[in-house]
Amino acid sequence: MSNRDKNWDDYIYPRIDDLIKKDFYLEAFYLCSATIEHTLQSAIQIQEKWIKNVINHSGLKFRNTDFEKLSNFTLGRLISYFSRYCDNVQLISELNKFNSLRIKFVHKLLDFSLKELNEEAKINFEIYWKLVAKLSRYMIWINCKQIRSIKRKMRRGKGARYCF
Repeated sequence: MSNRDKNWDDYIYPRIDDLIKKDFYLEAFYLCSATIEHTLQSAIQIQEKWIKNVINHSGLKFRNTDFEKLSNFTLGRLISYFSRYCDNVQLISELNKFNSLRIKFVHKLLDFSLKELNEEAKINFEIYWKLVAKLSRYMIWINCKQIRSIKRKMRRGKGARYCF
């Protein structure tokens, strides 16, 4: 478990839960934005790792995106980057909708009343949970592809380097 995952389990999720219980949906939404960014970064890394493992033996070169570079991407840029690997148009559309809300809540904060924004965050909060579920399923799917690929290599006698 990475420090980021531990922080999610120990601090972020309980904090989001507390904020929601106190009807601070806008503040909770800010934390949720960071977790969507983290999830997208992880999904990109998993996908790139799988691609690299699949094509490396073919003589083609593939370099994973440096995590430092990924961690500096805006949410919009992460979504755009993620869309290179994910062909689920509906998921990309939902991520863009979430990002539009985030932009409104963060960058247009002073253009609206906090009460109005908090109510909009409350109404749209389900989008966040659905995105987390869909992104988690996507990462499970990629991991299953990796496992199948490794199993095929092991059956062909090329998998010794994958054994621990």
